[in-house]
Amino acid sequence: MSSTLEFASTKKLPVEDDCGVVDMPSIEEILADNQLNKCLIISAYTDVDWIEMLLNILSEKTSKKTLVQFYLDRGASKYRLVKNRLDALAYRIRNSFSKNSGIYLVSCDGLFHSKMIYSESLTNIKVVVGSINFTKRAFGDNEEIALVESYYKPKIERPRHRRKRKKTREYRPTIIDPMLRYIQNLGRVSIRIPHKFDSNYKTLRNRLLDGYLFKRVNEVDPFVFQLNFPKEFLKRLSKKNDNNDEIIDRLNYYLKDLKENSISIKKILGEKEENEQGLTKQERSKLKSYSLESSYGFWVPREYYATIIKSCEKSKKNKEAKLDDSINSLNKTAQIEKGFETFKNAIIEKVKPIDKKFLNPSDKKIIDRLQASWQKWFKKLRKKFCIPYDNATYSELEKDACQKLKDKLSSNLYGYPMPNIWDDVDAAEEFESSILNSIEYLLHRIGKKTTLIKDLIGENICVTEEDIKEILVKHEFKLPITKNTKK
Repeated sequence: MSSTLEFASTKKLPVEDDCGVVDMPSIEEILADNQLNKCLIISAYTDVDWIEMLLNILSEKTSKKTLVQFYLDRGASKYRLVKNRLDALAYRIRNSFSKNSGIYLVSCDGLFHSKMIYSESLTNIKVVVGSINFTKRAFGDNEEIALVESYYKPKIERPRHRRKRKKTREYRPTIIDPMLRYIQNLGRVSIRIPHKFDSNYKTLRNRLLDGYLFKRVNEVDPFVFQLNFPKEFLKRLSKKNDNNDEIIDRLNYYLKDLKENSISIKKILGEKEENEQGLTKQERSKLKSYSLESSYGFWVPREYYATIIKSCEKSKKNKEAKLDDSINSLNKTAQIEKGFETFKNAIIEKVKPIDKKFLNPSDKKIIDRLQASWQKWFKKLRKKFCIPYDNATYSELEKDACQKLKDKLSSNLYGYPMPNIWDDVDAAEEFESSILNSIEYLLHRIGKKTTLIKDLIGENICVTEEDIKEILVKHEFKLPITKNTKK
């Protein structure tokens, strides 16, 4: 039997051509043979679309006798969030392939972080073991490494006489059997989906993974131009001079009494600036009621995600209207350019020596830099929001990026699935401790208990950290709509 062992990389980092590192094989190359007996995939994370893509490939390379299995981490797979789609794929696998085929969710004391792809056919075995998850991002965007092992089976030696038994071929190297036994043992800590999970979680990590992190959006205002004037230059601009009161008044308007080293598009256009609108009082109250503050943001159980999102609709609509107004103002290109020129001339008149017609070399350098920075910034700003100017056209990718930016800027609060922080022991301990500290604080705070604390604790008494862990892991959350429904 012949075999090859190669070190592969997705080569997102520069790698010398002759150093022996090969390109990471594509999924099609890993499953190159058209008579697969087994396709076994182990991955903490995956994409539903990526599984669907693989099944479309397998439909041409396999038969009903093929064993196809996926082993995913129960928490990291986000099964509750994509249950319908993942269940549909699980049914498809069970109906299309051999008896034990399917999607399995693994639970263990830590994050199930193993990663391996194993494919076996009549003629070869291919194994990929490394850092690569079975996701589109891992294969297409990330820098990943793996060992790629290929084993080629010898041809079957057929006997000359029919009555003699067919000779079996020895094709498995020693490392293959432990791999297959490891995969078989995963069945002891796995559940094949579709499955109706109860509310009990094996670990605190599993419970926390089945939730979202919410953070307040603190984006820099894209419609504010940073002047980056030196401090000494700003001091000179702020000094009063009886001979040019008109210029002083104009500069005070533009620079808010020179206390800020920036200027907004609204100011340049001479329009009234509106105060920044954040979360409303009611929205802040909802967030505090249905979340636990952690070191990474506000942790919200999956059951309350929709409640938080819905509560923020009012402030989002108000912010969207303000954003649309700011974007529409960018169409006034000529007025903005003229307003900036007026602003720049006011600065020149202020710093120019009275007895001279021209600026000092150091001041001229600052003004030239200001002009160049402005032109570059204003052009980039219009491109960000796909504003047509000078016959500019925008691709679908640029328009898509613009829409994503608008969505982010119009949100005061955004939520995203829990990231994998359990690879980092210190980060995981800090996060879990902050959750437990939040519960302890809310338990002992004077006043009404929040909705989340009531759902968590109920009539139970929590004295120690272990008590809190036990309740957080095993408690079944009740949605507000369920509790308020009249029977």
